[in-house]
Amino acid sequence: MVARSASDNRHYPSSPVKFIPFIVSNRTNAFYSLAFSTIIMLLGYSGLLLRRHYSTDSYHLIDNQQAYWYLQNGRYTWWQVTMWLDQHGINLVLDQRPLLVLAIISFTLSLTLLTLVFSYVAGLTMPLQVMSVNMVLSLLFINVFVEEFMLFPEVAVSAAIGFLFVTIAATLLLKSSRWQYAVGSFVCLMLALGCYQSLIGYYLAIVLVGGALKTPTIANGKKVKSVILRWTETIAIAGIAGIANIVIVKMLIKASVIIDPGRGATTNVHTMLANIIIILKYQFKLWWNADGLMAPGSMIILLCIVITGIVMAIKLHVSLNVAELLFAAALSYAASFAVHVLERDIQLTPRSNMAFWAVQGILLATLICSLFTKHNLRQEQPVPLDKENSNGAGSQIITNNNARSMFVFISVISIFVFGVTLNMQDISYDLYTSNSLDKDYALNVAAKIHDYEKETGVSVKKIAIKEDAKPQQKYRSTRYYNNQLGRRIMNVDYANYQMINYLGRLQMEKIDFPSKIYKEYFNQKNWEVEDLDQQLIIKGDTAYLMLY
Repeated sequence: MVARSASDNRHYPSSPVKFIPFIVSNRTNAFYSLAFSTIIMLLGYSGLLLRRHYSTDSYHLIDNQQAYWYLQNGRYTWWQVTMWLDQHGINLVLDQRPLLVLAIISFTLSLTLLTLVFSYVAGLTMPLQVMSVNMVLSLLFINVFVEEFMLFPEVAVSAAIGFLFVTIAATLLLKSSRWQYAVGSFVCLMLALGCYQSLIGYYLAIVLVGGALKTPTIANGKKVKSVILRWTETIAIAGIAGIANIVIVKMLIKASVIIDPGRGATTNVHTMLANIIIILKYQFKLWWNADGLMAPGSMIILLCIVITGIVMAIKLHVSLNVAELLFAAALSYAASFAVHVLERDIQLTPRSNMAFWAVQGILLATLICSLFTKHNLRQEQPVPLDKENSNGAGSQIITNNNARSMFVFISVISIFVFGVTLNMQDISYDLYTSNSLDKDYALNVAAKIHDYEKETGVSVKKIAIKEDAKPQQKYRSTRYYNNQLGRRIMNVDYANYQMINYLGRLQMEKIDFPSKIYKEYFNQKNWEVEDLDQQLIIKGDTAYLMLY
């Protein structure tokens, strides 16, 4: 780490200036941050607001919101909020628009709070610098992994609570290590993990990586001790909260409140090692095209941006301890996949790896804050008037060159973020296309059933559904397919009949497909297109549907 002069401390107002007075004195920046955060959130998520969208779980939740699988997966906050909304007649799917607005407001407030905290710690007061930090931090919320999470309309209220509380939890500990703040941080983190466990990666990234900005403000003799204490406190809070989440699930299973879902945590060494190998192989897909959600090679751009930021920080001798920063980033990166190591049945879905983007966003924000601080310090240093001394003019040239480099660097990041918002809109439209095709498919089935009921006078009360020899999991006209993203809802066994019931105003119960009917009408048959004259057979009060 490069030595710093005593005058550097005025750029890090952690002790002489309190957070609230700092915000009040820079309220214009706070307003700009709020406005800019709102705009960028709308750029990313307006597509979901304009049209209703549905996931593979949505039609099940329209029919029944008693989602005990939330409890089975340790999402107790999410479950409790869902039950409260259900009691007040609010459906997570049918009332998705106001709930999505709530989520966008939460994202906006979280991004604004993070921007102000980072600006406070780094001592940034210039509007353009604060807005640059805001742009970089938006990667925590504006990315294709968080959007994949939000494509499940039922998660909006959970996302609103989870992201806001994990942000508060992290900023409390980032601001102070006093026990009152630590307790508050723990409580907020527990609430956040009860919404979605992957948010623990956000917590560690914000506190450990962002906390590197605080190290230069500490007296030289106390730096190592202070860093160790901050890391110990952060990891302890995160570890206890994570273990508590697992224990709560175990207690509920033991009390027979829920049944073991088979997806819980494991301590089997063989399973854990196998999971680690799967995670390592996954990195290639992740850094090439964001696991299929972005254009091939696009993530290499992000990698180059991160490397460039690190090189600039080293070259310009910023006040950060780069070794501490990189170690914090590496630990946070590993922690963002730690949940998968403990899974009995590993599922590397985009939404479960959202913390990957948090590490990149926080790392870049920390680097940019330190670069701005260094730039501001050089700008304030007086240029010597002695003509025989050329160091002043040379320093001014270096400062100007650095300013141009930083402008280009931030411009590239801004273009990348804007490109991500376009990608998010494309995914939103692709889901809308898939939803529309699903609706048409379900309505066609319902229409055939209604025609049968009119002709025969017999009400169809049961339906059996089975896939043909080579079923299509997605529609040909859609492009994105990853786990449940892009999957045909008609192919989801716990949701297809409920979608037909809801859209067709039917009340059929689902039954197992009789082998006799299958062998008689559908044995080993395969269709490439919808043909309900052959794929739907109705006998008595039961419909038999073969999915192409």
